Amino acid sequence: MDSAMRAQERTSTSQQEQGTPAKKMKMDSLLLEIENKNHAKLKELLDHGADVTETGDFTLNAHQTFVGVPPMFAAILSDHDDIIDSLVRKHPHFRVEEKLMEETEDTFFPLTNTNLELLIDVYDLVGAACILRGSKRALRHGWACWREADRLRSLHAIPKNTFKRTKLENLIFGNQSEFLNTQEINVLMWKKCVYWKIQALFVTQRILEKYNCFPNRFFLRNFYKFILDGWETRELDLSRVFYASLYLVDLMNSKKTLLRGLVLQPTESDDVCHCSFTTLYSMLHNRLWIQQESSKENTILTFDHLMAALVFCCDYQREIRNHSQNAVIKEKTGDISDLIITILKHLLSLPNTKPQRSKLKRTLSIYIHEHNLPEEEGRPNLLMEVASSYEGKTLDLKLIKLLLKVGENPNVVGFRHNSPLHLLAMEEIESSHEWLNHDYSTRSQHFTSVVQSFIDGGFDIDQVNAGGKSALEGFTSSILQYPDTNFSNLLEKLVKKLRPLYFIAAKVVRRHQIPYGDIPVTLKSYVKKFWTIKEV
Repeated sequence: MDSAMRAQERTSTSQQEQGTPAKKMKMDSLLLEIENKNHAKLKELLDHGADVTETGDFTLNAHQTFVGVPPMFAAILSDHDDIIDSLVRKHPHFRVEEKLMEETEDTFFPLTNTNLELLIDVYDLVGAACILRGSKRALRHGWACWREADRLRSLHAIPKNTFKRTKLENLIFGNQSEFLNTQEINVLMWKKCVYWKIQALFVTQRILEKYNCFPNRFFLRNFYKFILDGWETRELDLSRVFYASLYLVDLMNSKKTLLRGLVLQPTESDDVCHCSFTTLYSMLHNRLWIQQESSKENTILTFDHLMAALVFCCDYQREIRNHSQNAVIKEKTGDISDLIITILKHLLSLPNTKPQRSKLKRTLSIYIHEHNLPEEEGRPNLLMEVASSYEGKTLDLKLIKLLLKVGENPNVVGFRHNSPLHLLAMEEIESSHEWLNHDYSTRSQHFTSVVQSFIDGGFDIDQVNAGGKSALEGFTSSILQYPDTNFSNLLEKLVKKLRPLYFIAAKVVRRHQIPYGDIPVTLKSYVKKFWTIKEV
């Protein structure tokens, strides 16, 4: 504490000699703009030489006010990630190199805080920010900050309360743990930079959790840069990459306001949301890795892990559609739908319990009814996406049934006004040369079940495509009989069903190519739903 008191005395003397008004005004403005979250003003003050080492009072929220803290501490807690790097770079003590390791009391900013516990937290957090910066001088200053924090902790018998790590954190960091004393800090001097940064992440998480600020974008960005940035060229263990991706996803899932903030104001060079998504996309489309991982007894491709990825993708797509200003990323929402479908197929292929099935249905139902785009915006829903790529696989049919069960719109139309059932029926008819095969019976039974699900889900069986044909019309003209007798019975009932006037009118309009404007006014309301072709 003597060093802090000497720093205070030096600061007071300096202020008396030089005069403080202009300097103090700058400092007050810097902390004030951090409180007000005024990014533009903060950058302007830094560009004009605001002193980043002076301390002042800072109000984080209605319940937390800090006395005598530097702007770097305030910026990290309030999550001004875009200026933290500037604060670190502009720190004047990085120009001091020879004396830094020997005379640490002469190199710190003038901390005047009498709250020892807060003072220690300031040293720890500022030290972590310097080390995450990564340059040689920043590392050395961060190391010195940690030594001073530990000296004060030991001198005043203040315990260091480390956090209990989660299962994912243990899998990512192995047997690494946060340093507990000066001896362990000194050992860092002889270790690679990677160990310094692991410690910096531990320290940052501990302090952010203490002040109810965890997770925030400062931690997420530095975690991603340290663990996942450039993972494809670093020859990292793919399982560790997937664990790290899940960890980021879990953190963003735990704090929805954080996810929205990341989408609204992505860091220019480090869009953590999009980077996490692309990593998941690459991993879950890596067939070789999926095959190898799925065969393991303790596979990481568990139901809970995949559900976490699904929740993130659904929320991320919603936030992009509703809030993103990045046109390039908005155009990639189709990739997110593709990953959602991939995750759903993985989930359906796993053994699951009744509570897990309920959780999956609930998540999908929320996504469909609250997050999915309405059809009038010209985009296909998940049901159309699955039907468009259908190749007769049972898993696709199971997914379609699930989507219908949770309320996906069966009447959405795509290219040439084809509905999802139109596409499925076309694929089945194109496979008619296989109908007589004995092993086709299982597929035909699943298809019959899907058709029934469409009908139960409100599908308009009389809906016609651009060619004027209903979805199941091709089966009635087929020479061969569909293998499943239940389908034949179902089709017979549908064919015998009395057709309403609008269906007859639509068929006539289609076949004779009658312009919509020439249709009698009394029939327009019946034909309109079939005449307007909305190609997706």
